[in-house]
Amino acid sequence: MQKAFFKKVDDYLAALEAATDEIAGYVGPSEGELHLKLSNLTSADKPLLVFFGYQGKLEGGPQRTRGPRTVSFAILYVVPDPNDYATQRQRINDAESIGLEIIARINYDSTPEGAVDWLYNTFVKDSVQFEKVEYKAPMGLFGQEFFFDLDVKNPLKPTEGFWKDKSFC
Repeated sequence: MQKAFFKKVDDYLAALEAATDEIAGYVGPSEGELHLKLSNLTSADKPLLVFFGYQGKLEGGPQRTRGPRTVSFAILYVVPDPNDYATQRQRINDAESIGLEIIARINYDSTPEGAVDWLYNTFVKDSVQFEKVEYKAPMGLFGQEFFFDLDVKNPLKPTEGFWKDKSFC
């Protein structure tokens, strides 16, 4: 089978949330999961880490195919009062700080010292972007969304045993 990284990224982000007391919980890439987590959130003092997006493409020559993945996650705080602009701005600022801490951890984990095998040498620091998030939901959500690329190898060689009509050695 071809290499897939979605589940690895999902599990990795969940593990980052579990490795700190500064984040209230992890939400996978499901709107329903986000609504469920928000309905059970006990504290607005700590944010959620939300896996927002995952996108891939293929590039490179015939001998070497790369499969860059663009990943996005958000750090989101609940601010119940829609007119509390000072708290909203503070939460957006706090989310930037926490998000950059997560980016720093991803950068570290992609080095030999970080020892995350599948992530080794894939993080593209120059691809990092972030922007503020404001959701006017029943409970306002404020924070930052972060985007970054992972430059992974994706050799496009058919897998032996997957296909019945030809033999690939």
